[in-house]
Amino acid sequence: MKKFILFMTIALVFLAGNLSAEGLDARVLWESIYNGGYDDVTPYERAFTSSTNSVATDSAGNSVVVGISFDGNQWGAYTVKYAGDTGNILWSNATQNISYNIFPIGVTVDSNDDIFVVGNLGSGTEGTYVIKYSGIDGNIQWEKIFPQSKRADDMILDETNDLILTGTEFSLIWPWPTYFYTSKYDGITGDILWEKTSTDDKHCQSYAVATDNTEDIFVTGFCATVNFQDHAYYTVKYNGNDGALLWQSTLNSDYIEAPSAAGYDVAMDIATEMSGDVFVTGTSYVVKYDGRTGGEIWKKTPGASGGSMPAKLSIDFEDNLIAAGGGKIVKYRNSTGEVVWANTFQRAEMNSPFYITVDKGNNILLVAEVHNGDTWSLYNYDYRTTKYHGITGRIFWEKDFKGIANAHDVPSGITAGPFCNVIVTGKSYNGANYDLYTVKYAGGPSGCRGNLP
Repeated sequence: MKKFILFMTIALVFLAGNLSAEGLDARVLWESIYNGGYDDVTPYERAFTSSTNSVATDSAGNSVVVGISFDGNQWGAYTVKYAGDTGNILWSNATQNISYNIFPIGVTVDSNDDIFVVGNLGSGTEGTYVIKYSGIDGNIQWEKIFPQSKRADDMILDETNDLILTGTEFSLIWPWPTYFYTSKYDGITGDILWEKTSTDDKHCQSYAVATDNTEDIFVTGFCATVNFQDHAYYTVKYNGNDGALLWQSTLNSDYIEAPSAAGYDVAMDIATEMSGDVFVTGTSYVVKYDGRTGGEIWKKTPGASGGSMPAKLSIDFEDNLIAAGGGKIVKYRNSTGEVVWANTFQRAEMNSPFYITVDKGNNILLVAEVHNGDTWSLYNYDYRTTKYHGITGRIFWEKDFKGIANAHDVPSGITAGPFCNVIVTGKSYNGANYDLYTVKYAGGPSGCRGNLP
């Protein structure tokens, strides 16, 4: 473990200029660029299979960003905390391990404003890495390295600030099946409270995790045959106290309901609503389960209801579901699954990363990788931030970031701050290597009020 010097940080603050698409405010409040001298990139860009976010906000509206930085010898985690009002760096911490490359997948903030970063070791199948920082000064409170054949794909904190990870365990025995892997850590000490692994000799991989208000845990992903055929949604509920299996559910599509996904049903994201029921989304269906029993309440095939291959979801403050993927974003009514509205968003490629969240005004924010509007080339991408009206789905504003060198720019997270300001982070090619780029946009002149222009 060591810290290395921050070679260059540039913070630029802009306090004027209307950059919106429909006349509403999308001013750049501040932006920050981190250049460590080598490549500084964003956590795994798995557009469909990663629900993690590389930016989070604390209770005071400060922003925390995690990235992957190279010091000339090894890859490590770079974590920085920005002042919410100015973008000034409050602290930063770059950590590496003498034995392993560390590749963080995301960051989250607990109710005490302390910070958890989760990552993987080596090639991504050599073990997991967890570190907790003091939110005040960035000092390390604890750090855990588990050099096993496991990979973390998602993380969440429960209401007591304990940390839950989910991902995949890799067998070293022929025919090399993979398993759901879920573990719970004591948030104070970092000790493992329990671990659970699926036992069927299939190929199962877990991609997303959620908790309910009783601290039980829901995990989703897919299971397939040993030769990776006949993929099916696989969703599990565990008792939060001891990891006991409470229920499990599988879901297969057919050629009539979802012809484009039949045989390849992969669940990619999960969320719970206030009553404890759970939503799952993926390549074939959007489905709502009874949180107590695992029984299906409703399911929708995105192609028939305005969406297409959704990969990310969020819950608004009325417990309605927002699902995005395949270039479409759809709002579903909680009780029935009825489509409230549908809109579109652009992506550069099918696998281009994108992220969604909901602000306190119940409006929806989305950032996605798009083709550069000035010059087209294979690696000339921007990232576009869009704000949708929560009731109607109309676009408030769109804002493109064309990059430091107008080259390859890839988003890795989005979050909403107080007053519905928007914080976006990602990587940007500077002509020689990649930098970490973070920007804060004004949410609009009406703050969190949701009135259209």
